[in-house]
Order: sequence, then C-alpha cells, then structure tokens
Amino acid sequence: QVGTAALVHRIVQMADHTYLIFVEGVSRVRVRNYTQIDPFMRAMVDPLADAIPHANDFEVQGLERSVAKLFAEVVAQSPNISDEVRAVVTDIDDPARLSDIVAAHLPSLSTMTRQQMLETLDVLERLHILNGALAKEKQVLDVRNRIESQVETQMGANQLEYVLREEMKAIQKELGDQDDGARE
Repeated sequence: QVGTAALVHRIVQMADHTYLIFVEGVSRVRVRNYTQIDPFMRAMVDPLADAIPHANDFEVQGLERSVAKLFAEVVAQSPNISDEVRAVVTDIDDPARLSDIVAAHLPSLSTMTRQQMLETLDVLERLHILNGALAKEKQVLDVRNRIESQVETQMGANQLEYVLREEMKAIQKELGDQDDGARE
C-alpha cells in the first residue's frame, strides 16, 4: 500500500522487448484506491511526510555518522557499489535523505527490508534499520575478504612449491642426476 511517486527520466527498450526505466523518487505515497488494473496499474495516492526528529537530537546525529561511516567501509570493500555514491553520501546532511540514498544503493538489502524502510516514516527508526543492515553487510564482507586472502595465500604457497620443484628438476637434469634414487 506504500510506494514511491517517481519522475521518469528515460525509457530504453531492450533487445528482448523489455524496458529499462530510469526514475527519480520524489516522495513516499500511500495508495488510496486503484483506478485501473489493466493494461497497467493506476491509483489515487496520498503523499506521506517523514517524521523528522529534532536536528539537535544526539541519537540521530550518532546514527547518521554511523550509517555514513559503515556505508563508506562497505563501499570500499564491495565491487558492486561505485565510489561516486560514497562521495554523494558524505555530502548529505539530511537524515531522511541519507537513509533513502544509502538504502537505494545497498544491493544486499532484501526486498522486504526495502519495503519496510519505505513504509517507515520515522527517520530515526529507518536509520536504526539501516545501521543494523550495514553492520551485518560489513561483517559479511570482512569474512569474504578474509577467506579470499587465505585462498590467495594458499594458492601462492602451492604455486611457489610448484615453481621450486620445477627448478629442482631442471637443476637435476643439468647435473645429470636422473637415476631412480634421485627422482624419488
């Protein structure tokens, strides 16, 4: 029942006859009633306003900083998020906009969590949800990076051993030490 009113910037028809649509979210809306279902849905909607906490609320400021910091760390470790997004996020001073931009660019958020954030008008609650999701994503990325590092280290050791064995074979061949005992 809650969605986003959006401005359509561009529509591109793909080779497989699907469409790629570039939109900009304008506001949250609640569906009052559907006026049409086929061939596409159309509805009467009411705009929803964010419940923005007081600007001097220390909890909001702390959560804003935490979300921005965790998002920057996730972007640094994730190949799926561009560095330009991190730059945009660091310049945002509105907690509602910060939560919306970060949520839009965090690919690990489930559809349910995205809908939950869309339906949550309390900005402080949205920041809490996002902070928890970012902390979880950072832990997952830390584990992934640690595993990749271990695999690279192991592969490096195996490759070094292979190279040394090949060099030893070449040296033995040059020295003429190819009897059965030397091979073993």
